[in-house]
Amino acid sequence: MFEGRTIAVIIPAAGAGTRMGSEQPKQFVELAGTPILVHTLHQFALLPEIDTIVIAAAVSEMEFIRNLCATPQLSKVREVVAGGAQRQDSVWNALRSLNLQPQDLVLVHDAVRPFVTDRIIRDVYSAATMHGAAVPVVTPKDTIAKLEAEGSVDSTLVRDKLGIVQTPQGFTYSVLMASYEKAYADSYYSTDEASLVRRMGYVVATVQGSYQNLKITTPDDLSLARVMLTGGTITS
Repeated sequence: MFEGRTIAVIIPAAGAGTRMGSEQPKQFVELAGTPILVHTLHQFALLPEIDTIVIAAAVSEMEFIRNLCATPQLSKVREVVAGGAQRQDSVWNALRSLNLQPQDLVLVHDAVRPFVTDRIIRDVYSAATMHGAAVPVVTPKDTIAKLEAEGSVDSTLVRDKLGIVQTPQGFTYSVLMASYEKAYADSYYSTDEASLVRRMGYVVATVQGSYQNLKITTPDDLSLARVMLTGGTITS
């Protein structure tokens, strides 16, 4: 708990991970002999403030994930629910399984971001407590160009005004529920929770993310993750 508020974590893990090009979904690819999903879960389960974790999974993988989580270290994984056709559907299924009070906190985190740090998690839920919604961001390192339809450069965007949004994304339960209910009422879909919340007119605060808070989606990402894992503890 944090300031008397329950903190629940939702991990959508129902994706097929086609960009990884592996025979198994990317969340089950191993890093140092352990599935990426398990590395990710440990980052939250070992924090004393985190009360409960819900995973949304493909129906065919639910029992496998339950078995993965059948360890004392992952006792905070209280439920594995069926995922949906899209990420938004998976998070919605998990969200509806929670029995929370309006001001309790919900963090939604990618299953394949195993290097998230205690500092980022705590900054997100602290900011969500103050503002109702918060996400970690980093400034792009590269120059970002807006392209014409045929692929030529239309304009160059100012990096200082851009942010790469990471997870966990944190919200009060009431804000996230209201945003999801409105999205489904309007048949509206987005790729992340913050977009649904902003659509409702809520302010989404930002905290400093980390370039090391890597989302592993391609073979190149996996190679980098293996180097990071053997290189020592991620601290920022």
